[in-house]
Amino acid sequence: MTDILKRLKDDVLLLDGAMGTELMARGIAAGEVSEKWVLEKPDVVAEVHREYFNAGSDIVLTNTFGGTAPKLAAFDLDDKMEEINRRAAEIARSQCPEGKYVAGSIGPTGKLLKPYGDADPDELTEAFTRQARALAEGGVDIFVIETMMDLTETLAALSGAKEAGLPVFAAMTYDKKPRGYFTMMGNKPTDVVRALVEAGADGVGTNCTLRIGDMVDLATEISNAVSVPVFVEPNAGSPELVDGQAEYVDGPEEFAAVVPDLVKAGANIVGGCCGTTPKTIAAVRKVLDSM
Repeated sequence: MTDILKRLKDDVLLLDGAMGTELMARGIAAGEVSEKWVLEKPDVVAEVHREYFNAGSDIVLTNTFGGTAPKLAAFDLDDKMEEINRRAAEIARSQCPEGKYVAGSIGPTGKLLKPYGDADPDELTEAFTRQARALAEGGVDIFVIETMMDLTETLAALSGAKEAGLPVFAAMTYDKKPRGYFTMMGNKPTDVVRALVEAGADGVGTNCTLRIGDMVDLATEISNAVSVPVFVEPNAGSPELVDGQAEYVDGPEEFAAVVPDLVKAGANIVGGCCGTTPKTIAAVRKVLDSM
């Protein structure tokens, strides 16, 4: 599926927004594993994908962020790992218009690698390989590794996903410090993305943690360090309590207004993370179409 890589030489593509935010709006309980809804409420998951495509997304992510066997084991769902990932891909594919794409979402396992924990890189690589193969069987076009905090785990995910033979995009999440941007483990963005590209990543980027305005300089750092496509998925700000409900401070128009700056900074793919909705994506679509 190299068509998307060819398109990214000339086009800016639009990802979707948050899946979790939309499922919470549809009644998922706090602490409930969202991947379970792939089996129990597939029509609801399909509706979210459909709304993002209708809003203008070129790419939607499967509802499999926590879909590795180690992550699912915390909910006694590890024996359903293949079924969940395959079905999630099939659901997203069923809503995908011609000329659009489905990305298999791959997130952290929740395990700490040695010496900080007891996880072994080879074991995690195998877990990511199994997830990627199931997603590929379900019909995804690419993989998006996202919200990673440990570079070693990110490299394990990249190695595992590459086994499925599809393009792989990989992102870590960063905090903005007085001395610049760093991962939780203290890695600099330039070091991270160069390591990922050297390991075979077809695209690199960042998502979560930061609001869109804080990601412009970060996107510049990343794009200046590599020659592969760059994707950016900011949060809609930080949630604030309003009448007892968490609301994100960056509304669709505020979020979309910064998108031209991200594109100028080198982002080839733009989307949204926590707090973003189909309304956010529709606003971004309008801005991208006007550029």
